[in-house]
Amino acid sequence: MTPQFIRILRKTEDVEILVNINNIWKIEISYGVPNAKGDLVHLTTLEHGLRSPEAVRFYKIFVGSEVIKLFAKPESKVLKVIEGIYKNAVADE
Repeated sequence: MTPQFIRILRKTEDVEILVNINNIWKIEISYGVPNAKGDLVHLTTLEHGLRSPEAVRFYKIFVGSEVIKLFAKPESKVLKVIEGIYKNAVADE
């Protein structure tokens, strides 16, 4: 069963929000690659991010008038839902 809501913790506000994924109207994706030490991620071009296996996705999710920024973490259940939306999106190649 696909979840209808995702839970996001906003540490700076000390609140947890539930977001209805059916209300997402846009997702912007950018990419970053780790530096030589692997401890910092630097933004890169779309072309480089798509072909680079070490690239990390950054998501800017638009829900109503809010913008939620997340970066891909393999262990995150929330990001698995967002990744599912991304992977199921229709695209012209």
